[in-house]
Parts: sequence; C-alpha cells; structure tokens
Amino acid sequence: MLTTALQFSGGKDSLALLHLWHTKLARTLVCWVNTGAAYPETIEQMKQVRETVPHFLEITSDQPGDVSVNGYPTDLVPLHFTTQGRSAVSTDHHYRVQDSFRCCSTNIWLPLHKAVKERGIQTVLRGQKLVDKYKAPYLSGYSEDGITYIFPLEQWTDEQVFKYLKHHNVNIPEHYLKGEKKSHDCWSCTGYIDEDAGRIANLPHHQREEVMRRLRVINAAIQVQAQPLKQVLGE
Repeated sequence: MLTTALQFSGGKDSLALLHLWHTKLARTLVCWVNTGAAYPETIEQMKQVRETVPHFLEITSDQPGDVSVNGYPTDLVPLHFTTQGRSAVSTDHHYRVQDSFRCCSTNIWLPLHKAVKERGIQTVLRGQKLVDKYKAPYLSGYSEDGITYIFPLEQWTDEQVFKYLKHHNVNIPEHYLKGEKKSHDCWSCTGYIDEDAGRIANLPHHQREEVMRRLRVINAAIQVQAQPLKQVLGE
C-alpha cells in the first residue's frame, strides 16, 4: 500500500521535485488534477509522465461546469455577483463571478485532498517554496487530518529550480521561456492577473479572445459594484 503522494502540476517546481524524488518513486503515487480546462501541452506532458513513473493517478474535476454555475474567477470580487450575492441581492445584471481561491479550491485542492484521503495517503509532497507568492499557509512538516505535508524545495529560489532542471537535463516547459511565472493549470483562468498577464498574452488567438471577453465581463461587474463606493468617496 502506497502511503506517500507527490502532487504534480507539470510546472517547474513539481518537475524539479519529481526528479529529486526519482529514487523513491516506486513507493510514491504521483497525482495530477485534470480540471477539464487543461492545456493540450499539459495533457501531453502528463501522458509522458504516466509512462515513466510506477504509480500515476489522474484526478478529474469540472472547472468549466463549475465556472458556468459559480462564475468566472477573479481577484477583485464584486460581492453582489457571487453565488451567495446573487441569491440575496436583487439586480438587473446577470454577471457571475467567484473569488480565484474558491475556484482553485473547488477544482484542484479539494479533489486532490479527497483523492489522497481515500487512498490512505499519510505524506504529501509538494514543490512549494517560501519565495512563492501564492502558497499554502504552513511550513514543511505540517500535519492535519492524518496527513503530513513535506516541501523538499521550501528553501529554494526560482533561480535554483531552473538551474537544477538545466543541470539534470529536465525539459523546461516552453511557457517559462516566454516569461511566464506559473504552471499551466487552466487555460481559461481569469484569476491571478498580477502574476499571470503574460500567460494570457501567449494563449492561441481564440483562447485569448475568450479569456479577454471574460475579463471584460468581470470588469463590468466590478464597475457596477464600485459605484456606491465611488459616490461615497465623491469620485
């Protein structure tokens, strides 16, 4: 029975972790969440990883379905257009939004947690680093709900990760070479704009146009919600 899982996104940090852990993969379950909005290149990458590791688990979620019900993820959340807001506030507008963390939690973090719990996993490995802007609010060695979380790269920098990958001839995903900073999870993501604007610019035309359309919807919802505040401030 496997008791260790390595959470794998295909990004630079999880690639470094996968290689760093290669001597222990025989007793490790490598887990990836296919959100239903995965990049084609990520799907291809996972096919290759599946063929090279002893134990691979593809977990599925439905990000497109969730977004259709609960709205586009956004970092600036106009309350009236969230699921709870729409049920409590009368409005002539039909925008739907959710906060970015909620979307990731529903479509990535919770499915991962459920999968490892169901399989009796006791140790979870992640490529989380202290220098990461977005990360879980605890340090390596933290335990909760019967699971201990280990971050072998915790003290590493981004530069050290890239240096490690190059030294060991691990293929670095092309989007990093274009200046992007994050792993490719959902192509249609409209959250984390502070770190992800370059990702949107690099999308194929039809996908970029769809993401920009969604961002305009989000912006319109924010502007509606901001009007009372602007009035109070005299703007």
